Amino acid sequence: MQHSRRSILATLILLLAACATPSSGAVAGPGLSGEKEMAAAAEHDVEAHGLALPQVSMLPDSVHLAHHTPESCPLCGIYDEARETTFVVLADGSLGTAVLVAQGGLAITNAHVVKDAKTVQVARYDGTRESATVLMTDAVEDLALIRIENISDALAPAEFRIEPPRVGSEVYAVGHPLGLGWTISRGIVSGLPVIDERPMVQTDTPISPGNSGGPLLGTQGHIVGIVTEKLNGGGAENIAFARPSLVVLNFLERAGVAVDRG
Repeated sequence: MQHSRRSILATLILLLAACATPSSGAVAGPGLSGEKEMAAAAEHDVEAHGLALPQVSMLPDSVHLAHHTPESCPLCGIYDEARETTFVVLADGSLGTAVLVAQGGLAITNAHVVKDAKTVQVARYDGTRESATVLMTDAVEDLALIRIENISDALAPAEFRIEPPRVGSEVYAVGHPLGLGWTISRGIVSGLPVIDERPMVQTDTPISPGNSGGPLLGTQGHIVGIVTEKLNGGGAENIAFARPSLVVLNFLERAGVAVDRG
């Protein structure tokens, strides 16, 4: 019995000795345990085999710059053309937008923008200001024709799309909402209602005071309407209207402006 106990004790001593001795021959220092003991043993192994420890940098990775490539932006081209043919209109304290529609500086805006003025001031995208004469207004259609001074015939007028836009198609408004010049916003054609016997293009495109008289453009950059108004209050949200291009073309013909309907 005593011999058996001695054998068991000897076996336990051998097992403890084997566990306390690192397989690599490293000696565990005082107070090292767990991860610290493993790290110390690993460092001993690396030094024993002549290997270098990897240097871990605490600095962030280098900043990488993307190589510039031309981005695809069809709307950018539409905007670049529209900003050249749209103008800020200032008339008796009111603010609106006009768009060049024919040679000789002929531009369209809203009747409620020019009111009873005979002349108004317009501003171009390049910052220059010009005087404009009000040639004709139609309060029912809310349209006005003005002639802007010093507009070169080299500047091509905006083009119209005669066919009504499809409900659901994408449209863009270019104007000066709240005085923020040459702003473009995007929406869809929400409907083609007739309100008080007047055909309209309804859109959810963001419209604010200052957009009045500006062009509502289709995806090819052609005018599909002239922005006139939006609903406010009564729970209305994103309900704005434009006079269809066909109505605008009929108005221009009544004003004596030649219209090529293709």
